[in-house]
Amino acid sequence: MDKLTKYLLQKKAHCVPLKESTTVIAEKTGMSQQNVSVRLIRLEEEGKIKRGKEGILITEKLMDEIKKEFIEIKRLLEEDNRITLKGKIEEGTKEGGYYLSLGHYRKEIKEKLGFEPYPGTLNIRINGEDIPKREIILGKEPYTISGFKTKERTFGEIHGWKAKIDGIDAVVILPLRTHYGKDMVEIIHRDNLQKILKKKNGDSVIIEVS
Repeated sequence: MDKLTKYLLQKKAHCVPLKESTTVIAEKTGMSQQNVSVRLIRLEEEGKIKRGKEGILITEKLMDEIKKEFIEIKRLLEEDNRITLKGKIEEGTKEGGYYLSLGHYRKEIKEKLGFEPYPGTLNIRINGEDIPKREIILGKEPYTISGFKTKERTFGEIHGWKAKIDGIDAVVILPLRTHYGKDMVEIIHRDNLQKILKKKNGDSVIIEVS
């Protein structure tokens, strides 16, 4: 996005006509007055702005271009921020299944992640070189599944991040209190993920956290 388009957008010219002279726009953008005039003429000829007594107004055509550019930049940034972990499926203690069968957690996951979880987690032992990336995941904004209390005990918060495991959409969860070490992550899904993946304990997988 060039300086002039960015300035028009900042001044909300897509909502209300901007009534400023080319001299003022030049001063605010650091462009020459001549360059501003030429660019405005070109944008008008291309149907990307309208000019009249009320001022300069961005048209739908230019807004469509801006939105497409925004989506592409967002996609590229998300790709750059993707964290890849390699590891192997490991048999768990079945404790994850117990937690995911509890009504409070199920309700929270449905509300915040959009699905009711299968009552069991897929446990992945992360390869040694990828263990430090777990801390990077913790630095990302999570989906927070709130904890709760009963008369007998307190159940802590669970933090989740949308991810793909071997290309299948899933969620990586990291309980704030866990009996596992830092080389383990748990994956939740609406169905039995291990069956969907058609993999057995000890098989390798690739996790991509967005």
